Amino acid sequence: MRTTEQVDLARVDQEVNAAEAEAAEAAALVEALEERVRDGDESVTPEQIEQAKSLCGFAKLRVEAARRKAERARQKAAEAARRKAAAEVRERLSRYTDEALAERYRDARDALRKLAAACHERNAAIGDCGMRLRSVGFADLDTPALLASGGTGACGVGTPRIVVVDGQRFDKVDIGALVARLVVGVAEDVGGLPLDGGTDLAQKIRGAAYRPQPVEQLANSGNAATA
Repeated sequence: MRTTEQVDLARVDQEVNAAEAEAAEAAALVEALEERVRDGDESVTPEQIEQAKSLCGFAKLRVEAARRKAERARQKAAEAARRKAAAEVRERLSRYTDEALAERYRDARDALRKLAAACHERNAAIGDCGMRLRSVGFADLDTPALLASGGTGACGVGTPRIVVVDGQRFDKVDIGALVARLVVGVAEDVGGLPLDGGTDLAQKIRGAAYRPQPVEQLANSGNAATA
């Protein structure tokens, strides 16, 4: 469906074409009368030629008037198009304000802070519990076979990184790798996390996401406990 401005433009363009056609007709009449005089036609009077020239001049003025009207119509249509585009852009971008994005940023920051804090607490607990088991004589589970034996004990040089209690295994979380893999996974889901200069954040940190973490695998399986 055409807009009012488009209809107006079509109409004034038709008026320009009609005025130009009338001007061309008037000019052709003057030329024809003058040519008849050149050929010796004595029936052509000066008054006829002057009248034809006057009509030709008036037709040219009408052409100029039609062209100016068309230009005004084009300017009006262009201004209407600009207003419409600005309104559409304003309406669309109203959903993407800095305030709305800041809210999402706070959500992500708070969620990441909670994740990191939980990882730190878990790692500290595993270290403390491993040392506690060692202090009362539980053997180190320092081979894959012992880790898989279903017993109780700890594993790791110095502060233990793994604790097994009645066959349930607790590994310290590599927090940096976990967050790196989280970012890389999000980047894959949303089509990248571009940085200025044409690079991508995921490409820069992919090396840090060197191995899956058990908690990540559990979360991705959909079986993780909800808070």
